[in-house]
Amino acid sequence: MSQPSASYDKNRLADLLKTIYDFTKLGASDSGNCRRCKILGGSGTRICFSSDKGAFEGVVPDGHGPTLMIFDDGADAYEQFVTETLKDGDIKNLVGADAIEQQLDTLLRSTGGKLPERNLQEVVRYDVLKPLRDGIQDWVTYVPIENLVVRVPLRLGDVNFVSADFAREECQRFFDGFRFAGDVERQATQTQGILKHVDAACNDVRAFAKVALHAYDKKADDVAAAKALVAVNILRSHTHLLFSPGKKALIGLPTEITRGSWKSISIGQGNERPFQLQDKIKGYLVPFVLDQPALDHLVDKCHLGLIQEILDIPASNRNSLQSAIIQAFQALGRAIVAPTIDMRFLGCTIALERMLIRDREESTTERWSDRLAVVLGEDPGQRQSLIQRAKGLYDLRSRIVHAAYSGVSDVDARLMEEWAMRVILSTVERYKDFSSHEEFCRKIDPREIGLSSGGNIS
Repeated sequence: MSQPSASYDKNRLADLLKTIYDFTKLGASDSGNCRRCKILGGSGTRICFSSDKGAFEGVVPDGHGPTLMIFDDGADAYEQFVTETLKDGDIKNLVGADAIEQQLDTLLRSTGGKLPERNLQEVVRYDVLKPLRDGIQDWVTYVPIENLVVRVPLRLGDVNFVSADFAREECQRFFDGFRFAGDVERQATQTQGILKHVDAACNDVRAFAKVALHAYDKKADDVAAAKALVAVNILRSHTHLLFSPGKKALIGLPTEITRGSWKSISIGQGNERPFQLQDKIKGYLVPFVLDQPALDHLVDKCHLGLIQEILDIPASNRNSLQSAIIQAFQALGRAIVAPTIDMRFLGCTIALERMLIRDREESTTERWSDRLAVVLGEDPGQRQSLIQRAKGLYDLRSRIVHAAYSGVSDVDARLMEEWAMRVILSTVERYKDFSSHEEFCRKIDPREIGLSSGGNIS
């Protein structure tokens, strides 16, 4: 694929680089005043400087290369260099400012802070921009998913949920064919070391999200985790449809789902001196099993094929209703693993608001409850009952948001979760009937379709 034309000015980058070098000193010791400065620290180097804000003195720990100090105009030029480079679309969207700074710091350290004798445009091109561009490529990243058992593969967007054994076999084939540097013995040693790392990763979990992506090398794992989370939220939004409410079959990234247990000790203060020693499970109780019956249910009852159609559309090309559906799934998925029942309840109301309220439209009790009743109610009587119940629950939502209320019942939380899922899935089923989220909201608003107590989507 050809690279898009760069929008930064190479001449300006070269001029800025010269200014950076002109104001860079080795050793970072200054007895005069410094308006502003940037320090690139090297381990064990003593640094001291003073400014109008006071003096500083110390030793830089655990750095790399020589300690360099960029003064005044050089520090300004450093920031402008980063800003100018970010005018390139690929570098801005895929690489980011931190990586530009790291590459610039590497150049400054490698030259000891001395201006290279080469043409500065060439220095900018080959020592800063080229390494950044070369780091952008296609990747397949395996993101571990806690508490998921994959018996049949599932694809959601760019994410494939696969078993740990499947991931191990694919990685084994890759590294068996990869040739490291060095002699045959050295190559074999490195291959064995890598495969031990792969085995450890695959032994720690039972499933992975296999993610295809286009990203900068140092960001590939973070981008993959973000993509995996979109698919995970969609899958775990269906938890209460696949598992009974008493079970806790939660899946997620390792940072979301905590494993392990803790022990409690309770000593009674009565005459009989009773006591209790209990093991408390911290995290999930049962595995989320993705087998053929579960997959069939997702396809037949939960419109998984239609959800996949939406995910196959690049995010930038989705219409506002398609985007709202995916975003509502994200809010609901996060609610499923919320640490408290109040936060779970609130997350479900957020998912509903994303579906029922237009962008930049004020969310009111009436709009929220009336539109909810139109989507879920089958007749005027049922819609009126839904409106009354919904108003009471929306009041709880407002008390949590505005008054830090705590005390939502499990019954109310489960009902809100059920409503959220029903609204999202009913919208998925007919998403092709609406050209936008605006049109969808208009056609489920009883006031806009001429009904006083709710109506049906038409």
